Amino acid sequence: MNFLQIPSDPELLIKFIGSSGYFIMYILMSIEGPLITLISAFGVSFGYFNIWMVILLSILGNFTGDTIHFLMGRGIGKGIRKYNKEIKEGTVNNLREKIHKNLFATILTAKIASPLAGVTIAMIGTMKEISYLKFMKNSMMITIPLVIIYAALGYFFGTAIKEILQYIEATQIAMVIVIVSIILIVLGYKILLPKLINKLKK
Repeated sequence: MNFLQIPSDPELLIKFIGSSGYFIMYILMSIEGPLITLISAFGVSFGYFNIWMVILLSILGNFTGDTIHFLMGRGIGKGIRKYNKEIKEGTVNNLREKIHKNLFATILTAKIASPLAGVTIAMIGTMKEISYLKFMKNSMMITIPLVIIYAALGYFFGTAIKEILQYIEATQIAMVIVIVSIILIVLGYKILLPKLINKLKK
């Protein structure tokens, strides 16, 4: 299998990560941490990976992704200040003020619920009053517990399914159905929860 050709089939994805090494897992976790952490931890229960490596790489992947988005925001922010030295007060400034006052809650909401977490982090990066160290401190306080939770969910869910699969002949089909279900649940959670939060705010 070509290294650059990432399979879309969930079962093949696990095998692909296992055969390609942990580096590809790290890259994928930098792009979509929670989902890949769940799938990788699920793979741990079937003997494909080491749980501690999954947790470590998930934390490093989140750190890398957050850093990239934050620095992108920094670059964008410098460009805005260069060409717009006098930014009028308005909705954007009010939003920035709320983010600054509620930085921890903003990052938590972005990581758990928002499908646009990268955009939120980039927006935080545009705010020169928030240093990289301050952002990363808050981010890691959220990331580490979330990674452990995602890894535990994936592992124990996989362990339970493994016991069930012992009594099912169509093992491969069942695995695909289960992993696809995990993906749909995570995506549905990240898409529907923000809408629910917005309705509650109204």
